[in-house]
Amino acid sequence: MKKGYVYILSNPEYNGLLKIGKTEQSMPEKRAKQLSKPTGIIGEFVVEWHIILPDCHIAEKMLHSKLSDYRFQGNREFYSIDLFLAIDIAIKIFKPFFYEIDDFEVYNRHTSNSLELDRVIKQLKIELGENVERRKAKDDYGKKAND
Repeated sequence: MKKGYVYILSNPEYNGLLKIGKTEQSMPEKRAKQLSKPTGIIGEFVVEWHIILPDCHIAEKMLHSKLSDYRFQGNREFYSIDLFLAIDIAIKIFKPFFYEIDDFEVYNRHTSNSLELDRVIKQLKIELGENVERRKAKDDYGKKAND
């Protein structure tokens, strides 16, 4: 198990593609600078979102698997997907596995876009609430059947 970051990077020169990867050796900002250095790269990568997790390898594999339909090329970690959809999917994947962890730390460059963030939070609360209501209904049904 390797603690590290799963990140989402953008580059304005890459026409809507997102780089989604992991790093355990540095902060995502440092990784973005490393990726921006090679001479064949135009523009600079920007960290849009990241999360620190107790096992970044498994977390990255889970996310890449879920996003496979959006993958730009099979051997690269570039995805043609809306940023907020990618963040939404990542949170939905990671939350059940890592929400209880003390160092569940999330960074979102677009926190000023509170409407979109509020939408994601609201959707998660709705889904969690629906699960609670289903459990209550199931429990109530079981009690009535036993009466």
